[in-house]
Amino acid sequence: MWYHTYMAKTPPRPRLDAIDQLRGLVMILMALDHARDYFAPFPHAPEDLSQASPTLFLTRWITHFCAPVFVFLAGTSIWLKQSRDQQRAGASPPRTDTTDAPITPAPPPPAGPSLSRYLLTRGLWLILLELTLIGASWGGVFIGLVILQVIWALGLSMLVMAVLVRLPWAASLAFGLATVLLHNLLDHITAADLAQTSQWLAIPWKILHEQGFVSFNPDATRPFTLPGILVQYPLIPWPGVMALGYCFGKVATMPAAPRLKWTAALGAACILAFLLLRAALTYGDPSPIDSNPPDHPILALLNTTKYPPSLQFLLMTLGPALLALVALERHRGPIADNLRTFGRVPLFFYLLHIPLIHISSAILWFALLGVTSGWQLGPPFPDGYTPQLWVAYAAWVAVVAFLWWPCRRYERVRTRHRAWWTTYL
Repeated sequence: MWYHTYMAKTPPRPRLDAIDQLRGLVMILMALDHARDYFAPFPHAPEDLSQASPTLFLTRWITHFCAPVFVFLAGTSIWLKQSRDQQRAGASPPRTDTTDAPITPAPPPPAGPSLSRYLLTRGLWLILLELTLIGASWGGVFIGLVILQVIWALGLSMLVMAVLVRLPWAASLAFGLATVLLHNLLDHITAADLAQTSQWLAIPWKILHEQGFVSFNPDATRPFTLPGILVQYPLIPWPGVMALGYCFGKVATMPAAPRLKWTAALGAACILAFLLLRAALTYGDPSPIDSNPPDHPILALLNTTKYPPSLQFLLMTLGPALLALVALERHRGPIADNLRTFGRVPLFFYLLHIPLIHISSAILWFALLGVTSGWQLGPPFPDGYTPQLWVAYAAWVAVVAFLWWPCRRYERVRTRHRAWWTTYL
């Protein structure tokens, strides 16, 4: 994101390319999830193993990597921007070559007010986009529904990072570990229980740690009554994930050999911790594995809680992502180039893909069934409709192919004509 403004004389750094490739990969997977929502909605949740097929479940599960990886890498980008700013200021930057020399890079000093100000303004900008342009793309604002999703969580997390970057690196590490490791201790607190004391306690709790709907209709007689706010992404633990990504920047700026070693070790440790916690059935996810149907034991193992992301969910997604980062480091060729293109303009891709999927699906269903309503996201379905997962995959391929050209063009604009506004899009 921010770190591609290094001067031309800066030597190539494959690990940064790998970060862009990984980000591009999860952006493409995210489009698959949204294509499934609009082009092949099912009458049951894809995570419901009592009804969903393994193919439908895995189609949903593979997209679970998107939000954690995106937020984590956003934190890494903050570290890299901080290192770049240090280099521009004339200080001795951490060594960033790809040799195997046994040099341990020193972390950049705590950020100055400029980085904090940037994170503050960018975070507020992302929240504004979620409430306006993105909300309009989903269609919610037109029916009085505000949906707080991943861009909102990303923006709020940047507001937290605006404070953390002014503190020593250890403060971010402690905050990130405490938030990610301990937030499931809050699972026993529910908005319904808090509402018995005061509704003013229940509403902020839904924003902080419990997915839910907040109605603005004083005469509401049912839980989901418009107008209102659907908190799809509660805030906790996303700032902790971003803080850990920021701390990972210290690894990302190591020479090649220790960087690969540490990244692989961290990824393997996350996967091992996930398996141990999942088997222990004691902590880290409100839905233990033994509550799932036994017909698909492997899928039941993977069926963790995303809203809010449990500790097990984060370990399950970030662990393999770190191993993928190691594999992508040596990945070259046209596929790598295309992944890197999407990964360098993630917000641009995000803002384009939602209206494209929404509008194109409405056109398709009007042509086939004569309807254009918002039924695509769920029942009741019109007469004659039968969910077909292959339709979602076909639409996904078409959407990604269609967006390649504008994303490549915008990537070149950002590279050749750097301007302050390009860092916000």
